[in-house]
Amino acid sequence: MFMTPSQQRRRKRTIFLISFFIVSMIYLVVASSLLYKQMHVGVAIVCVLFVAYTVFLEKMSKRLIDYEPDKISNQPLADYLDLSNSFDWKKLLFYTIWISALLAVYLFFPSRAIRSTIVVIPIIAILTYALGIYYNSRNIYRIEMDVLYIKEYSFFRSITEIRIPISEIKKICIKGAYTIAVQYPMLILTVGEVERELRCSSHIEEIAQELYSRSIGAVK
Repeated sequence: MFMTPSQQRRRKRTIFLISFFIVSMIYLVVASSLLYKQMHVGVAIVCVLFVAYTVFLEKMSKRLIDYEPDKISNQPLADYLDLSNSFDWKKLLFYTIWISALLAVYLFFPSRAIRSTIVVIPIIAILTYALGIYYNSRNIYRIEMDVLYIKEYSFFRSITEIRIPISEIKKICIKGAYTIAVQYPMLILTVGEVERELRCSSHIEEIAQELYSRSIGAVK
């Protein structure tokens, strides 16, 4: 079955999310079982292996992948496109399921003190993550004729507001294209000699395709 480059990237991201979920669950089940049996050396070994796995994922998330576009259409390009972020309910749902699954493992601990403490932590984690998704959803990305308008937020304040002539974009990369659930991939634009990171999580593929069609792809 033929898949476009964007479909391949989405499939790989999905595989990474599922694999991270499975590995996390296996780690918790094994570690909890060993801890219950007071096999502390085994717990230490399992923890080291899991840390090594997360370090590997962290390195993967920092890789820059040169953007490979889908086939460029011969249709006229729109003069105005609003590709701003929106609240990512799917991301929040996945994170909630993941945290709930981890909680279910810990509920098998015999200590009531541990149970009561563990129940509070996931609630705080989910609320914190939801807050982060909300602030990320405020980021604005619009294509206005031959200009890319960007406005990004960090919590309560705007940290970036800029207009970039699309013709000045020399290179497009994706950072963290294949990464774990708690992170978003970012679009890296090389404008002149400057690299700019865009946290355009909702429409990263669409923005990359549109910018490529109007800049790099337009001169080929």
